[in-house]
Amino acid sequence: MQSTGFEVTTASHSAPVIMTPNIQSIVNIAEGKLQFNVQSCGARAYELWGRTGTAEFAHFLSFTDPRNPVVGDLTPGALYDWKVRALYGGNTYSEWSDVLSHRAT
Repeated sequence: MQSTGFEVTTASHSAPVIMTPNIQSIVNIAEGKLQFNVQSCGARAYELWGRTGTAEFAHFLSFTDPRNPVVGDLTPGALYDWKVRALYGGNTYSEWSDVLSHRAT
């Protein structure tokens, strides 16, 4: 093999950094309506899942802007558990955030 004067290089395709978002706050903004503040982590989209009591978690909302998404049609007085995860593209999701509880008014 003859030398061309160029160094041999290989392409390095490092995996994207997958960060887990957190729910920073939940505020009652109207009867049966909550506003969330979710930590941005550069994801393409976010999913918010919730439950009451010991029910299974269910999908409530998908959103692209983590600043102040709103969930409505909640039962006033019910205590909800919430968790969020980030979607980075394709089927690449973050881990779930810690669960945060909040009572709807």
